[in-house]
Amino acid sequence: RGHLSEILEAIVADLQNPQTRSEQAAKAMGLAVSAPGAPLTAAQAHALARVESGFDIAQFSAEYRALRASVLGGWMDACLPKMAYVDDIMRFNEAIDQAMAEATGLFAANMTRSTRTSA
Repeated sequence: RGHLSEILEAIVADLQNPQTRSEQAAKAMGLAVSAPGAPLTAAQAHALARVESGFDIAQFSAEYRALRASVLGGWMDACLPKMAYVDDIMRFNEAIDQAMAEATGLFAANMTRSTRTSA
């Protein structure tokens, strides 16, 4: 569960801010712009913690799949019998994709570094 609450808080903050179509497209590809010198995101801090805990990339990715499935399942249940807002679901998925992109790059780089130092 590590940084789950912080990751979800960042996603909620993201969903509350309007975005342009180009920002939406960038996020969907994991290319959202971050300020130079910005501190680690919750997703990046989570990635480093998982590397230190010995997770592999498949285990790490599975956490994000489980997070997405859990949130969307609960969301759909809460919306019944009405339909959830499709735009909100798309924005949530883009935010998860952005968090994964931030985290996966850092995770892979640190896994490589960890492997080199232990060899």
